[in-house]
Amino acid sequence: MAERLYCRKGHRWTPTFAPNVWPPDFRSSCPTCGDAPLGPFDMTQITARVMIVVSVAFLAGGLGLLFVGDVGLAVGIGLLIAAGVIALIGLIVRINRQNTQKMADLAEQMGFAFMPNLTVGSLRAVAPFQLYTHGHSQRAYHALQGRVGDCDLLIFKYQYTIGGGKHQHTHTHSAVLVFDGADGVPDFLLTPRSFFDKLVGFFTHSGVELEDAGEFAKRCKLTGPDPTALRKTFHPELVQYLARDGRWHIQALNDQLIVYRSPAIGRDRIPGMATDALQIRDMLRGADLSPQSTPPRLEEADEQ
Repeated sequence: MAERLYCRKGHRWTPTFAPNVWPPDFRSSCPTCGDAPLGPFDMTQITARVMIVVSVAFLAGGLGLLFVGDVGLAVGIGLLIAAGVIALIGLIVRINRQNTQKMADLAEQMGFAFMPNLTVGSLRAVAPFQLYTHGHSQRAYHALQGRVGDCDLLIFKYQYTIGGGKHQHTHTHSAVLVFDGADGVPDFLLTPRSFFDKLVGFFTHSGVELEDAGEFAKRCKLTGPDPTALRKTFHPELVQYLARDGRWHIQALNDQLIVYRSPAIGRDRIPGMATDALQIRDMLRGADLSPQSTPPRLEEADEQ
């Protein structure tokens, strides 16, 4: 089933992207009215108006029934609770709308285009990264797309849910997709080493082993189809850089590179994460990243 976007007026459409355009432009406006798509936690004008009318009706009815016997009292309290729940939902929507606007402001400051909502299918078309296979109810939103130097980036939040009912849990990641960022780099997957990985490591080797990996081997798990090529790619400087944190999820696939973390980071750290992704790209390619050649962090440039 094709994924669809919605605008504030309630129009629905499936986004299309121009062929033979690289990198793809993920911006998609409503073909009927030209409005931008809604964010994943927003609502249409019709839904908002209906909620306001229902909330006011419940509030008025609840207050009127409070003084009409015991049955009326119980019904009145129920209506007041329902009105309060609807009002709370409206408040949450308002807060999310404000967060979306703040992300749009950040995109403008960085000189990036902003997309409140993306389709997961459009992301999979770039490269079928493992991130997109987890859980259900996947969402991609608050995306910023732009160019830094010679590199095109897509920064976005990605959310999915595992389990269901009382046992479901939602995971949210902050991700940076570096278009052509793994050109010439062998495919690999780097993840934080879990407790299960460490337990298995007592009995068998888990992942690609690197010489003199030290802290990297304790904190990170590296897998890929060509261990020999990966040992050449993961040179000591790169291994040391990644071992400092140990919480990166990085995948190179079909010449594309994605870098992400969980839980999602705050707005103020997004420019810094973009710079980290560019440094990882350059180090994977074996570039010299001495202090003189390291690019300034985007967040520092923004403060200036």
